[in-house]
Amino acid sequence: MKKRHVRKTKGATVSLFSGTLFCSDCKSPLAYCGDKGVYRCSRYTNHGKNACTSHSIKENALADFVLGDIRSHARRIAVERDRLAERLLAALRANREAEVRALHAKRHEVAHQLEVNASNLKNLYADKCAGKLPEQVFYGLADDFTKEQRSLEQKLASLDGWLRGTVDNDHEVSEWMEQIERQLNIQALDRTTVAGLIKCIEVSEAVIKNGKREQAIFIEYRFIGTLIQNAKEDIA
Repeated sequence: MKKRHVRKTKGATVSLFSGTLFCSDCKSPLAYCGDKGVYRCSRYTNHGKNACTSHSIKENALADFVLGDIRSHARRIAVERDRLAERLLAALRANREAEVRALHAKRHEVAHQLEVNASNLKNLYADKCAGKLPEQVFYGLADDFTKEQRSLEQKLASLDGWLRGTVDNDHEVSEWMEQIERQLNIQALDRTTVAGLIKCIEVSEAVIKNGKREQAIFIEYRFIGTLIQNAKEDIA
């Protein structure tokens, strides 16, 4: 996934969306140009138009858009909390079920490799005892098998940890809804609100349609991943 780098502008001021904004095409962070109040794709800024396009967006326009999106979700929760929670849970469970199936398949594969590894090591020992395998060769191969066994056991433990972390859907949805609902009367964004609610924002390149500038902004909120995303909007 994406790394969050908090960048400071001149005078050691952290920009509002620092560490949160990414280019929707090349996935590079958007860098803040403090003198112009604009974010631009850092890959474009550093390497030019052959590397990417600017994906330029004004901070005040983006702040208004994100604020409106947060308020919209807060209003929806206030009016139809139970129905929205049910829909989010259904979508989240569907996503998680697919994720859990993939994890179980991987766990089965690793567990099978462990069994094969143990069987191979047992056969090696039998060959050594029968004089079919020189002792020095046996110890070298046994050492390789032991190292692989440890690596597989670590993978299995990690998979079990991931599986344990994919079951609390109800708490995740409830936590997100409570966080958003607190913002019903929010008047302005600050760093704390952005960092607390939003995991990342991807910004597309702007296009001109019917004389209007359009730019797609995709907000990935914390707790519920990409289940809540906004549509294309006009950004001046």
